[in-house]
Amino acid sequence: MSAPTRVIVIGAGLAGLVAAKTYLQVCNHLGRPLDLIVLDAAKNPGGVWTTERHYPGLTVQAPNGYYELSDFSMVDADHPWNSLIPAAREQAYLESYARRFDVYDKIRFSATVVKVYKRKAPSQPGWSVEMASGEVLECDKLIVASGLYSKPRPIPIIDSAYTGTAVHSRDLGRVHENISKDTTVKDVVVIGGCKSAVEACSVFLASNKRVHWIIRPSDQGAPLIISHPDAKPNPLALAVTRLFPIFSPSIWSTGGFWYGFLHSGRWILGTWIVQGFLNLMSWAITREIHYGKSRNSVKIQPKGKSMFFYATYLSLIVEGHPFFDALHEDNPDKLTVYRATPLKCEGREIVVDEEDRGQRRLPADAIIWSIGWEPGVDFFEPEEAAEIGLPVPLHRINNKNKILSASTKGAVPIPSPITPSDSALPPLEFYDGKIRKLFPGTLNQTPFQRQAPTSTISHTRWGLYRFIIPSSHLARDDRTLAFAGFISSAQTAATSEIGALWAVAWLENLFTRVPMPLLDRVDADRLTIPPPSSTSKPRRGESRKHGRGAEDLKLLADAEIRFNQAFQERRYGFRGARAPELILEARGYIDVLCRDLGVESQRKRYRMRERHGGALPMEETGWWNVIKNWFREYFEPYIAPDFQGVVEEFLRNRERVLPEKDD
Repeated sequence: MSAPTRVIVIGAGLAGLVAAKTYLQVCNHLGRPLDLIVLDAAKNPGGVWTTERHYPGLTVQAPNGYYELSDFSMVDADHPWNSLIPAAREQAYLESYARRFDVYDKIRFSATVVKVYKRKAPSQPGWSVEMASGEVLECDKLIVASGLYSKPRPIPIIDSAYTGTAVHSRDLGRVHENISKDTTVKDVVVIGGCKSAVEACSVFLASNKRVHWIIRPSDQGAPLIISHPDAKPNPLALAVTRLFPIFSPSIWSTGGFWYGFLHSGRWILGTWIVQGFLNLMSWAITREIHYGKSRNSVKIQPKGKSMFFYATYLSLIVEGHPFFDALHEDNPDKLTVYRATPLKCEGREIVVDEEDRGQRRLPADAIIWSIGWEPGVDFFEPEEAAEIGLPVPLHRINNKNKILSASTKGAVPIPSPITPSDSALPPLEFYDGKIRKLFPGTLNQTPFQRQAPTSTISHTRWGLYRFIIPSSHLARDDRTLAFAGFISSAQTAATSEIGALWAVAWLENLFTRVPMPLLDRVDADRLTIPPPSSTSKPRRGESRKHGRGAEDLKLLADAEIRFNQAFQERRYGFRGARAPELILEARGYIDVLCRDLGVESQRKRYRMRERHGGALPMEETGWWNVIKNWFREYFEPYIAPDFQGVVEEFLRNRERVLPEKDD
């Protein structure tokens, strides 16, 4: 019997647990021995939901039934459909998931990874993982699931002159009780405009502290959206249908009737429908928040009328939350909002530069910095990370890449080195121009939400193929490394589950055909670029896939990555330049992964056929069933049960295809 494959998964959050479970499931089915270890710095599983990060009011932004995995439901008699999911419930669910699928006993807790590097010859291909304890673990395959944002952004201006308590929002679970009980703490300052800032305000409003909420001057303000768990139809349910995303531009869906009618610009009626839909959504959101109802609410209002470009900044607040009462009360003894830039902290005060008013001092016995996160993959060496396609802080590398300029009309002026840095590819402006032509009605304009005064990103751009593997690994058949959960998505569970299967299929060489770049397979007339002469012929000894050499394949993969980077930046501005964002685009992305894997992408229609025995082709089920199937496909929300059995389906389809290929 062959030696077991040694696999390490870094991270025991949702993405890491799913990746570990999928790896075990696949190897058990194939009879391949596996030695699996999961590493996590926390004391229990859950990632962002680990118990040490809990505080009152922390909940999942999706109601029960919309944030669960396909083979283990969170819905039961005590936790009904559409109910709120407190953080403790989510952590307990993920821990139960790990135990149920034999992952829990393979997790090493309080295990901090400090360095990861590739093994060199004559050692077998693989990776070395160095721990904070000094221990070095070796593996044949490595899955990094440490999270898109797992490193708190440094607090910018705290110094020894400040005598109060100052923490990043990551540590709110650790300090909130002490701050709330401390009678000397009268005034709490919360800095930031995101969901964690709203929650921090709520925590200290509930403990009768005077809260000062500071939001930096910017176009997006602090956009909020009210969640109605019992509403019918449920807005979140609509958002995860197949119908809803067709109104949003997506590079994962640039063919077929809906793209041509709604987004290509060739149909005036289609363009008008898209604009009307986006305006309707924006009106519904802003109407519910009542931005003009109070002085506080005016200060958090986005400057743009359309929520289209502010989608990544929306914070979901449950209907009836007491925070709204405090926001609209305009009571300075409870909550006051400031549009201001923090300058310095002294004693128990913070000095800010308030918009339209200049400098002022605010009492600040405690300061909660809800200022976001940075990529948490700095355990890779900078040169290795740059080659892989990971973000590298600019101060850690001597980057010689081309800098994105604002010379192209309508280009987004966010200077940052681009990844991949292949000089054979056109500059990012070239792909930005393609995006604007592909979506003339929505994306042929500059996004509104550049964050002043921050006008640059501090690291190179994310550049993973399919957000999962390095493009060089695709080209060279390097099956030692994959990433899981490295996108910000409105459908986290589904993208994590299908992405984990894709990663395991790559690492174990299970694809029946190479998952070719979209630039080679989809809409080639619009998206491809002529290969440079230097890559028209393969080099000596170069492997070939589907008639292409490894160099050509890498060029196509890098072109897709750069095309995606241009889309991200054009669609989501500063946030899209910083990291992969998939809000309504998640549906199309999942479809692409399903097609790569050879599993059904239109899961509603597929499950309907299963309920009728699964033996008849679609066209033979009768017109009425065809109509019902299409209705379900477009109008029913995509939820976890739609992906139930997808691993078995992939393995079954693979086993059916392999004999055909041998013949």
